[in-house]
Amino acid sequence: MPPIYTELRLCSAAASALPDHALEKEVIRFARIPPDLLVRLANRPLVLGRQVATPMRETAHFFELAERLERPPLIMTMPKDRFTPAVNGWKRGLAKLALETRHNIRYATVVDFQKADNRSFCDIRCIDGTPFLQLHGELLVSALGPRAVQAAIDATGFFRGESGLERYQRFFSLFTCFGVLAESYVFAGSESRLLEEAVLPAFEHTIKRFGRSPVIARLLPEGEESDPRWDRYPACVLPRALCAAGRPVAAAKLARLC
Repeated sequence: MPPIYTELRLCSAAASALPDHALEKEVIRFARIPPDLLVRLANRPLVLGRQVATPMRETAHFFELAERLERPPLIMTMPKDRFTPAVNGWKRGLAKLALETRHNIRYATVVDFQKADNRSFCDIRCIDGTPFLQLHGELLVSALGPRAVQAAIDATGFFRGESGLERYQRFFSLFTCFGVLAESYVFAGSESRLLEEAVLPAFEHTIKRFGRSPVIARLLPEGEESDPRWDRYPACVLPRALCAAGRPVAAAKLARLC
């Protein structure tokens, strides 16, 4: 199998090939791209696929990479996906936020895990009553500015109702002609099964069907993909996270110190 990542210099907007309208037409048909998503893809963005748009360090790094590649950032979200913290550590980190402070890491648990387990993200509320997705939108603005929220799109219509393999086949087809995917795959541990059963077969399928590899930029530095720092939040969102966790007194004390 060919390397899954494209050299970063070839992922820049300046390195983009001239439009292949026949290929684009076939990808639109095969991938069944919803109209609102197609409008965003027309700008040939750098794409991050995550269930929730949230300002973890990984997301900040994604925006820096988009600027470096001179591509508009686009985060394809899945708000109707389910919160399954027992089997997905990344999802667990959305509800038990690891927050960087000057001297250590502080945690804020913003939902009742028992009540939220297996519910759709869009149906979950934080301990203080704030809708879960609204909270993460507020954190995005606080940490990265309004552009971060504007970069996100609800891609439920694209991802809905298919197996992992079929979903990846359609997803990877986008990056033969409609921009670049930013991702880091970990070929070990709990992700191995997904990679073997869906990601790698879909990658090969894309090459066979379209005659091109999907363009995938390595998101995180090689060898650092599993470093927990990428799932941490900046200290600037700590007061809001504490409020969402039902700890307004602690948040007020922290605000006075800032």
